[in-house]
Amino acid sequence: MDLDEWSEVSRRCVGYKAAVVQRDERDRGERAVLNLGHTTAHAIERCTGYGRVGHGFAVALGLLVALRVSEEVVECPRELRARTTEVMERLGLPTRLELPPVRDLLEAMQWDKKVEAGTSGFVGLSALGSPVRGMDVPRSVLAAALEEVRV
Repeated sequence: MDLDEWSEVSRRCVGYKAAVVQRDERDRGERAVLNLGHTTAHAIERCTGYGRVGHGFAVALGLLVALRVSEEVVECPRELRARTTEVMERLGLPTRLELPPVRDLLEAMQWDKKVEAGTSGFVGLSALGSPVRGMDVPRSVLAAALEEVRV
């Protein structure tokens, strides 16, 4: 993509985020969709030491985990993860990293601010542009998804 195309993508993303925040200024509902990929990202950052894996890279991996989980839990089309992986690779973003053991990542996820009353607060997608918040994700599904982004 050229600079004009990137500018348009950025403009649209910022516009979407601003609209969501405006509708949910107190972060009590819809705004949770902006956390897509962040549950995993925060666990990666916590387990690897803050700053060792950049936040954007951690969110990119978290997005792949969220898409893999979404395939199992809310039947997100598998093509979406394949397409996302392809785009990330073309952009030079990691699709796998050397990460701590899955059990450590799962433990770190329990400390995420979105965890409420024993639920993960996990955000996924049922389709492109259709976020699902507060997903109840079986530990085995999450563990398998985390394993797929580890080297």
